[in-house]
Amino acid sequence: MPSVAHQAFQKTAVYNPYIISIGRPSNAIPRPPLPTIVGLGRKY
Repeated sequence: MPSVAHQAFQKTAVYNPYIISIGRPSNAIPRPPLPTIVGLGRKY
């Protein structure tokens, strides 16, 4: 189901910025989370 995949992607996209911000705060603060989420989504 595309809805399930979309929900799973949303949950992953929500948690990714927090993990990135915790792992690399210096890189996560100046860069907005939206491009990062789109980049991760397109790569995977």
